[in-house]
Amino acid sequence: MMRLRFFLLIGALQVGACGSSPLMPSTGSGGTEGGTGGTPATGGSLGAGGTGATGGGTGTGGAIGAGGAAGSPGSVKFVLSAPPPGSYCDQISCQFGSVPHLSITRPDGSTVNITQTLCGTTDCDSCAPLLCPELAVLCPAPQGIPYTGGTWTWDGSYLAGATCGASHVACSDRTYAPAGRYVAHLCATPGSVVSQDAGLPACVSAGPPVCVQASFDFPGSGTVAITLPAPSVGQL
Repeated sequence: MMRLRFFLLIGALQVGACGSSPLMPSTGSGGTEGGTGGTPATGGSLGAGGTGATGGGTGTGGAIGAGGAAGSPGSVKFVLSAPPPGSYCDQISCQFGSVPHLSITRPDGSTVNITQTLCGTTDCDSCAPLLCPELAVLCPAPQGIPYTGGTWTWDGSYLAGATCGASHVACSDRTYAPAGRYVAHLCATPGSVVSQDAGLPACVSAGPPVCVQASFDFPGSGTVAITLPAPSVGQL
């Protein structure tokens, strides 16, 4: 009996030894690789950008000053005031084209000829005198009028003296003053307008002209206000 159990035990051990070792899942051969992907599409070649345009050269500004080629650099407005009528007066006559009462000087004291017409002068371009046939019509008869002020806008134009022709004839040429600092002078005659027994009224002066001045920048964005003082008692 013991021998039978021994043989049974030996048989069981043999069976265990002969059994397959634990089964490892066999690695299957993978399917064939997927098909080769299509050749990546080649994008169209980039277009060459247009050649950048070359900007035009910076223009050179015209010279300001005597030649006047640059034109007017701007303007300035004057507001001229005087006390009520009876303080100042004018004896008017032929002053065609002039700017009554107001004059302008440069910082060095030289006068800027702001006469508004070439009439009666020799034109530098033609080197010929300019006649003034309209004076006979526009020239008023001499008479006295009160002066109370007024307004005037200056664009910088003035008459510059020069010469022309082979004989170097003195002539006038309109040009423009350069931007800068100038001095305005306002002058008027103290007096009153008196009626005459015959003829037109006359300005009777009570003393020498009274003048005031003011510095200003040209061109100017505002106004240049200049006011004459009231004449002293002895002048009226």
